[in-house]
This record gives sequence, C-alpha cells and structure tokens, in this order.
Amino acid sequence: MTLTDPSLLYHGGKGAEILLTARSGQLDKKNKTVFAQGDVRIKFRDYIFSADDIDYSHEKLFAKTSSRVSLEGNDLSLSGKGMRMSIDAEEIVIEDDVKARLYNVKWAEPDTKLPL
Repeated sequence: MTLTDPSLLYHGGKGAEILLTARSGQLDKKNKTVFAQGDVRIKFRDYIFSADDIDYSHEKLFAKTSSRVSLEGNDLSLSGKGMRMSIDAEEIVIEDDVKARLYNVKWAEPDTKLPL
C-alpha cells in the first residue's frame, strides 16, 4: 500500500508510543513494515528523530536508515549518517560522522551511566 503524507502511531515495547510522519511511504501489512521517505520524523518519548528515509519493522520494533539523521532530546542533540534503532532494547546506533552535544549534564560516579 502506498501512503501519501502518512502519520502512523505504533504502540511499542514497554507501552511507549511511536509516531512516524513522512511525505510518502509504503506499508506492508503482511510483514508489518513501513518504508517512509521525505522529511521523516519519528517521535519516541521525548526524542525526535529526523531523516530522509527509514525502514521500520513493527514486528521487530527496529528501524534503520543509511541517510543523514538527527536526534533531538531535552538534553542532547546528535547527528550523523546511518542509524539503527531498537525500540525494545532502547538502543540507538548512529553509524558514521557522529556529532553530539549534551546539555544540562549531570556528573556520574566512575563506572556508572550518565543520568540522562
């Protein structure tokens, strides 16, 4: 199915809502996948991901792209090229040319995670 100006709302892992918007896309209901392109935006919790295109599998709760991406949150700004995002694992990997900016950094003890 071809989509024009799609706005898709998914209920992801751990009750989180995922809102995907784009200029166009293809929905494959059988495989539960979406390919979106043109001003793609994904809102997940307090984060907004932007890219030219993205492949998303609702069954795997996994998104990927090889295009330029940006991630904006309350306390951070990331950009780069290529991304893999696992909703279940709450993990995002930006593959190349990564630039990051952290705001309101809270210091953490050695061997602990930053409290973002």
